[in-house]
Amino acid sequence: MSILEKKRSVSSLVNELGFFVSRSGRLHKVSSIVEHGDYVKLLMKCGQCIIVRDSRQSRATRWLKNKWMRKPCRSCKIKSGDLSRFMIKY
Repeated sequence: MSILEKKRSVSSLVNELGFFVSRSGRLHKVSSIVEHGDYVKLLMKCGQCIIVRDSRQSRATRWLKNKWMRKPCRSCKIKSGDLSRFMIKY
């Protein structure tokens, strides 16, 4: 089974991919992950800190599994090779 077929939590997907899609659809590169019970604290390369619930059916999980994004974060400076794996969703 591939990543897309399994029901995986946000933390396991972010650990494997190294990216996170915020509510606005921006693709961020993750520098560190800290788990606090049902929540996950993500520190991005751009310095932004996001706390999300570690869910298997959340919007963030769906976007990561389907590899969707709207646009990359300019501050994270994601390489074009990494961007080619993600599809732009309007």
